[in-house]
Amino acid sequence: MFIILVERFIKLMYNIQRTCRSEESGIGQEEGNLRFPLENNGRAPAQPIRESGGLLSLRALTESKGGSMAVESDPAFRLTIVLPDRDA
Repeated sequence: MFIILVERFIKLMYNIQRTCRSEESGIGQEEGNLRFPLENNGRAPAQPIRESGGLLSLRALTESKGGSMAVESDPAFRLTIVLPDRDA
C-alpha cells in the first residue's frame, strides 16, 4: 500500500509540473516522518482547489496509513503529505 501511495504522489508531481509548469518538488525526512512537499512555482491556480477525484483518493490513502495531507491554493498550489517513517 505504501508503494501505491508513493506512485500516486509521483503521478501528481508529474501532472502539476506538466499543467502548471512547476519546477520544484521533493521528498524529505523529519522527526520520524517522511515528508512529501509539492509546490507549484509556476502558474497560480485560477480558483481555490477542491478536493475531488485523485486528491480525494490520495487523502483517503494517506490517512489510512496514519499520515496527513494538507492542500493550499493561495497564493500557489501547495500539497504536503506526511507519513510515519516505518524505519524510524
